[in-house]
Amino acid sequence: MSLSLTIYNTVGETGIELATFSNACSDSILAQWNAISTANQVTPHYLVLLDGKDHVNSKFINQKEVYQLLELWGNFDDFYTELPTDR
Repeated sequence: MSLSLTIYNTVGETGIELATFSNACSDSILAQWNAISTANQVTPHYLVLLDGKDHVNSKFINQKEVYQLLELWGNFDDFYTELPTDR
């Protein structure tokens, strides 16, 4: 079993992949999956649990959870870099 988690933005028919996390044991990935609550409504982001390339489950998540996962996975700073200026 090769589990991973992927965050998608709900753009278009398939969404845009924002980040993937697969660098942990299956128990750790399942613990993260279970710790993230499902949003009460449709949101711009959803989390997908994958086994290899097979879709296992998915759920809509709030922006707060997106930030938490990006921080936990070490990807947060990659999304919020300063734009270069000509000063």
